[in-house]
Amino acid sequence: MASKKFKQAVSPIGTLSWPWLTKPDTRYNAEGVYKTSLIVNDVDAKPLMDLCTEVFIAEFGQAKLKKAVMPFDEELDANGNPTGNIVFKFKSKRAPGLFDAKAKPIAKTLNVASGTTAKIATALNPYATGVNTGVSMYLNDVQILELVEYGANAANKFQQEDGFEFVDDGKADLVAVEPSVAEDGDF
Repeated sequence: MASKKFKQAVSPIGTLSWPWLTKPDTRYNAEGVYKTSLIVNDVDAKPLMDLCTEVFIAEFGQAKLKKAVMPFDEELDANGNPTGNIVFKFKSKRAPGLFDAKAKPIAKTLNVASGTTAKIATALNPYATGVNTGVSMYLNDVQILELVEYGANAANKFQQEDGFEFVDDGKADLVAVEPSVAEDGDF
């Protein structure tokens, strides 16, 4: 049985992938789960990977390490080749605290998107459930260093180009037009 002596840690700086930080993902769990992955280059990731291994060995011993389920994997590209990055997985039943780069709490709800640069405060928990033993990483707090938001203004993402330019003439919104039908029933 795993102990409840959590080891506290702060991740290295990485890039968030598929973050659910301000509302829980309820797709596979009706209660919802707050979660994110953090992509970190392998050199910066090594100390946190080593800490996960140490926490596991302290709880279950070296012999079970080979079959341990760890909260990180090597990132692979579309062809299945290593990218040189490690993907850490964090989750929690409670919403994480969000902090800005100056470590001040963020009171506003943000639409944090993939690509956000961040650090994550976590608690490492060794666990044993049935035949599986491993370490999970709880999503406690997130320090956002560079924010990418869902629904952000597209004008910030594109450069000006020659071509179509929308001009708001103040008239009513666009109206759906029914397709016309020829007399013989063809469109």
